[in-house]
Amino acid sequence: MPSCSDDETPLISFIIPFFNRFTLLRRAVESLTASAFQNFELFLIDDASTAAGLEGSLRALRVLKPDLVYHRQPKNEGQHNARLQGLARATGRWVFFMDSDDALFERESLPRMADFLLRVEAQGGAEIVLLCVAQWVTQDGEMRRHQQSVVAADKLTEREIWTTDAVLTCANSWLSQYGALWNYMYDRKFLLRDPVAPSAIRFGEDCMTANHYLFRSERTALFRNPFYLRFLDAEDRVCHQPQNTVKALRDGLSGLEKAQDFKAGLSPGKAGFHASQTAHYMRALLAQLDPGDMQKIPEYGWRELAAFIAPETLQGYGERHFNGGIFDVAINLFSYLLATEPKNPLPAVWLAFTAASQNNAEAAAEFIALVRQRAPADAELLIDMGNVFLQSGHASLARDCFASAAAIEARDATRQTADERPLKYPS
Repeated sequence: MPSCSDDETPLISFIIPFFNRFTLLRRAVESLTASAFQNFELFLIDDASTAAGLEGSLRALRVLKPDLVYHRQPKNEGQHNARLQGLARATGRWVFFMDSDDALFERESLPRMADFLLRVEAQGGAEIVLLCVAQWVTQDGEMRRHQQSVVAADKLTEREIWTTDAVLTCANSWLSQYGALWNYMYDRKFLLRDPVAPSAIRFGEDCMTANHYLFRSERTALFRNPFYLRFLDAEDRVCHQPQNTVKALRDGLSGLEKAQDFKAGLSPGKAGFHASQTAHYMRALLAQLDPGDMQKIPEYGWRELAAFIAPETLQGYGERHFNGGIFDVAINLFSYLLATEPKNPLPAVWLAFTAASQNNAEAAAEFIALVRQRAPADAELLIDMGNVFLQSGHASLARDCFASAAAIEARDATRQTADERPLKYPS
């Protein structure tokens, strides 16, 4: 087998975008230079840092890696565009995009990876290497390295290179939640064959890039030894300037229809991963919005989101809007659930509350009737509804709920055992 130094081409190009956080950057570089293996190049892409101390930090880093390449962006454009600047300068056979606050798992990680990459080339090559990632977490009061397997230990064990479809099928759950670039090593020529475009997106931009290449790859190699170490203990977790989350969500929504067309042409494993990853991305964005921001989401956006988000999550957003007094959005969400969850009485419950809050007693009564239809034996649900109506000053609606609950109890009275306590109704 050829050695790592057979030619002058670096085996791996490490690209690290950063924004301030110079002390954390040193930890990342130290992990790369810890072993005797040095057949790699390093690009530090400064996304227009604003903190003091840059020059001193660079001098210290060049002691560790004298030939590192430093590039400063003329203005802050986000990590995605910074990574593209590094890729444009890279010459290695393989490319790894590293976060500035992380490190390699251990001293031997890089030599082991080098041997693995040479084996991959000898077996016909692959576009992507899927890595084993670990986290530096608190356990029993101490910080420890916790290894996380992307693919279960008993899956895909017969060889090192598989179809990307097979890998995505086995690793769907993990990659849907952690679709970051540090999960992968990339063949550089493959990256340049169908390059990802520059983008102003600052949330989930690494997932966007990873997905772009996953869906275009055919062969994926599995490196099962822990390679990358994520540190979650940094006081300053901000690696870029703030973004407009509402705009990011609108941008994501605008591409959903096109994404569905793209998904239709994917293989089963890739299509399943596409759906899971999109759902996770949208949920993560929504979690950052307050009710006022949510009001800015267009009506079509909620319809599109419903295809990717679990009903219970949508119901939670509906309740959040109701409690915030944003009834138009709440009605849209509960109405969608009413139509798509025919056995679930809760959307009708909340629509009854919403109608009552808008002083539409007639509509509220209709939804109460729908609750009785969907939950014909649930007297406690009707009692809870009645109490809510009573506390909000809608006595007639409360009486309707209590009377319905009493009818259910009367119907079931013959089935009650002697030790069952009857339900109590407010007078």
